[in-house]
Amino acid sequence: MNKAEMLLAAKMLDMACEEFSNHGCGDFNLSEYMSDDEIVDFMTEHETWNVGGEYEDIDEDIRLSIETCDIERLQWTQDWIIMSALANKLEKEAEE
Repeated sequence: MNKAEMLLAAKMLDMACEEFSNHGCGDFNLSEYMSDDEIVDFMTEHETWNVGGEYEDIDEDIRLSIETCDIERLQWTQDWIIMSALANKLEKEAEE
């Protein structure tokens, strides 16, 4: 993908995120698409970004799940959170 396509995809994901976040339960099982290590990395990166870039500011329960690799807890997240995280990653990659 070129820069314009990545930014467009990020914008579309942001728009979808806004819609999906208002539709109630949107549970999504990351383990169907990622390995345990990938889930921990993905959630660490997303949660760190979500709180403004400081790992220490992540909610204590989530941080404990990350640090103990509690896949039972980390594998389940909301669909809109995934969209938000992927949009952020696309935006960052487009700017590199």
